Amino acid sequence: MRKPLAFSPEPADNAWQQQTPQSREDSSSDGADAFLTPDPSIIAALTDFVFGDDQSLRYSLALLPAIVCPLAAVLIARGLPHYRAALASLENRQ
Repeated sequence: MRKPLAFSPEPADNAWQQQTPQSREDSSSDGADAFLTPDPSIIAALTDFVFGDDQSLRYSLALLPAIVCPLAAVLIARGLPHYRAALASLENRQ
């Protein structure tokens, strides 16, 4: 029987962490993190249907950020005025 590593959590601690309730703010950030990570099926679809060769995986991995990063920059730029207005309204309340 193998001994557990010194830095690994005990199973009881892990179960407690999984059952700990999260606030709405904490749970909403989890969804945002999942949305921002590239899905492996997108990379697989690019490799299979765009390049048609498994050896072209490097091009799929390079193309995805080339498409997604400019779109993210546009979304951030369009959202900043609304964010600034929300911050200004919060500062006016105080």
